[in-house]
Amino acid sequence: MPKSIYEHIYEDLKNKIENQEYATLLPSENELTKIYNCSRNTLRRAISKLTSIGYTQPIHGRGVHIIYTPTQPKQHFPSMSSLDGLCQLASEQGFEVSNNVITFTELIIDKHLSEKSGFEEGTEAFFIQRLRSVNGIAKMIDNTLLRKSLVPNLNEDALKGSLFRFIEEEAGMTIQTVKRCVTIERVTPFDEKYLCLDGYNCLAVITSHVYNADGIQFEFTISRNRPDIFEFNTVVSRNS
Repeated sequence: MPKSIYEHIYEDLKNKIENQEYATLLPSENELTKIYNCSRNTLRRAISKLTSIGYTQPIHGRGVHIIYTPTQPKQHFPSMSSLDGLCQLASEQGFEVSNNVITFTELIIDKHLSEKSGFEEGTEAFFIQRLRSVNGIAKMIDNTLLRKSLVPNLNEDALKGSLFRFIEEEAGMTIQTVKRCVTIERVTPFDEKYLCLDGYNCLAVITSHVYNADGIQFEFTISRNRPDIFEFNTVVSRNS
């Protein structure tokens, strides 16, 4: 899928900050909209993403300050502060992601799954298991429940690419909110069967509840990640 304008702007500004072409302040909003031939909203979206990963800090009346330091760790994935999926995050960092669909079936949410996932009992859902490889190495297993009524045309081919892109571009939904929780859990026989563990006996497990712009939960995912690709990064700012 082609990248959006704001993604190109974000990546270009990110590279310039890392290369210290911009070291203290970003150029003014007027200058940047002329440089990128874009709207203010598009530019602000790109800068907001830079702020979310700790590269910039807008200060009212004083411009956008650069707070990136060359010693800070590079962004890994999955990111705890981003709404983007693995495919998007990996692409931004020059990695290649492939998805192998282990399971793709339909089910009805029972009481146990309802308590675990947050979906209402009786909801029709897709159950998906995907083995996700980065640069050819199996790195994580995603176990996903999707509300079928909101993605009725989901198919196995779509699952081989970016699920978030399918949801937003094909299903026409806006991914508005993602709630994530991280735990450390012991490796299971299922993990050992599919993942290249290289001696690791524990995994980083991310549990996600995902909501659309109408406040409706449409996804529940448990992602089991090799610890060597997992890094907890978050940026917290005080409300002005």
